[in-house]
Amino acid sequence: MSHTPEPWFAEAKTVGEHTYYIVRTRGLRPTTIADCWVLGRSEAEQKANAELIAASPDLLAALTYIVAWDGDAWDGFHARELAKAAIAKAEGH
Repeated sequence: MSHTPEPWFAEAKTVGEHTYYIVRTRGLRPTTIADCWVLGRSEAEQKANAELIAASPDLLAALTYIVAWDGDAWDGFHARELAKAAIAKAEGH
């Protein structure tokens, strides 16, 4: 199974008086991956949800790299940097 190619990013979208977040791809023809609007949730929570969803491909890549290690081919520094970058993106940094 394959997912929509990354990178994904969280983007604020304002409709009338309401702001919510969507997750989209970049490029000439951006694709919406998810609408992060939930009735009764704060804008901050919607933004956090969108950032976590947008980081999904990065998190998957980091975990795939970590799981695929092969003895001498293990690069702990690279794995750590991938994981730290994915976590930072998921947390909106």
